Amino acid sequence: GIKYTIYAPRSFTLTTIKGSLTTAQVGGSLIQCQVNANGVNVSSGIFQFNNGSVLSNQPAVTTTAITANDKLEFSISTFGDSTGVGLKITLLGTA
Repeated sequence: GIKYTIYAPRSFTLTTIKGSLTTAQVGGSLIQCQVNANGVNVSSGIFQFNNGSVLSNQPAVTTTAITANDKLEFSISTFGDSTGVGLKITLLGTA
């Protein structure tokens, strides 16, 4: 799948991960993505967007300690019918 990589600019405690689309997908396989910190999934599952929905499910956060310069990878494993656009993943946390 497609991967996007960033490095954490500072240390923080990850509390919530939210996913959204600008335009919902019409049909096909569900859009699925995952967030990893240093190669380890930070949640209890994958983010999944149901057809017709712009918001994802919110798996529970399992890795909460993010250290400055941790490698954060966002990967999309399933694309569906390619009508869903504008994927955004938001990491929420405290310093």
